[in-house]
Amino acid sequence: MADTTAPGTRRRSHLHCFAATVATLGVLTGCGGQSAGDQVAAVARAYNRALVTADGHMVCALLTSSLRHELTGSGGSGQPTSCAEFISFAAAARHQDYAPHQIVTAVHITGSRASVTLRGRAGVSTLPLKREAGRWRVAGPVHYLSRNWLVVDYRLRHPGGLSASAVASILDRRARTIIGALVQTQAIGPDEVRIAVAEPTRLADLASVTRRDGGRLAFYDWEANALTPSGTPVSRELRTPDAAAMLISQGSTTERPGAIGGLPLRAAVKLAAAQRPVAGVRPSQPEVPGVPRGWMVVAGEDPGARYFVLRDRPALSRSDITDAFETFDARGRPAIGIRFTPDGGRSFQRLSAEIARRGAALSTPRLTLYQHFAAVLDGKLVSVIFVDHHVYPHGIPTPDATDISGDFGSLSGYQLAKRIAAPPLLADLQLIRATTVTRRSVPGSDRPAGATTARHPTDAPA
Repeated sequence: MADTTAPGTRRRSHLHCFAATVATLGVLTGCGGQSAGDQVAAVARAYNRALVTADGHMVCALLTSSLRHELTGSGGSGQPTSCAEFISFAAAARHQDYAPHQIVTAVHITGSRASVTLRGRAGVSTLPLKREAGRWRVAGPVHYLSRNWLVVDYRLRHPGGLSASAVASILDRRARTIIGALVQTQAIGPDEVRIAVAEPTRLADLASVTRRDGGRLAFYDWEANALTPSGTPVSRELRTPDAAAMLISQGSTTERPGAIGGLPLRAAVKLAAAQRPVAGVRPSQPEVPGVPRGWMVVAGEDPGARYFVLRDRPALSRSDITDAFETFDARGRPAIGIRFTPDGGRSFQRLSAEIARRGAALSTPRLTLYQHFAAVLDGKLVSVIFVDHHVYPHGIPTPDATDISGDFGSLSGYQLAKRIAAPPLLADLQLIRATTVTRRSVPGSDRPAGATTARHPTDAPA
């Protein structure tokens, strides 16, 4: 897609960001007769606010030169190299290091060094600063003296033969992968598990960790499995060609495949209900009332695309994936990179080869009908991607990874990638209770130590 940004807009945006940073720094220099303690406190507040909003330019402007240099050199191959890019990139992964609404409770200054004590929802922490070139700058990461932890107990439902200890181990890996927070998990009975996560992680944040069906990604042959409103596979009707099949397969002059041609939800469920059930098929999404086994109703790529009926016959599923990560496509749009297992890579090449052969067979010198594969995540159509049979007549080789881009909704590519990469949860969990506790930290670490003191108990309904 061509860059439609008006000439000079991007430059003005950078100048505005620079001007805002300079203005803020002017306030932090203490021009208005601020005491040294007030200046240190102002820098600490501005630093925390910039971290919370992932303002990489402001964060880096508030760091010492040595710390800025350390962050700049921390990016490896393919990673951000500037300080601002690194901060923006890391903000989502390290949100446990800072929290909104921090209150400065004490400032200690010794020569050119200072330490600020902060209190907030996450606990009590200290932040080191250093005076450099006449200004106070942040000299290191925040360290928690005591940390508030959210402790949540769940009861296992339909564990599929897994013990509570096994489920706790899976939850531990899922929590570390998805939310990146300090976490502890354990079995507290034959059918109960406990998750303790460092705040500011909230109970709502754990929903993506404890959902059994979260992060299910599967790849489908789009035309072979999608149905037209008349109930026949799209690929079969393209030879006619049928107008509805052409719309689902090729899109329109303004809309891409997967963003047009769908049905209202009630009509899609009715169409699916009219299909014959397929025995022995493990559903790829939670069963929908009225939809027979072996079929699925998926939301279209865009909100206005409505719903599509697919035969639930994925060519690749989560078991074929080793990793997922945030990246960008050729147009600079957010995308998710997928790495496959060796078997998964071969399956992907077979899928794309079959799609390429069908595209070549359906195309004529006057009309090219590219065929597609679809990526479906948690019952939603994420992307419908064409296979160029001229470039890949034998399928797309996957020596390393492939990318998918599309409408990710309210979640970022980073968040979706983490959900996909996390190990699947094979048990249903029922919330029993949630409690907040305070724990002091081990010197030199934010790991909890010593006894726990319960605070603000919030018993949840069973």
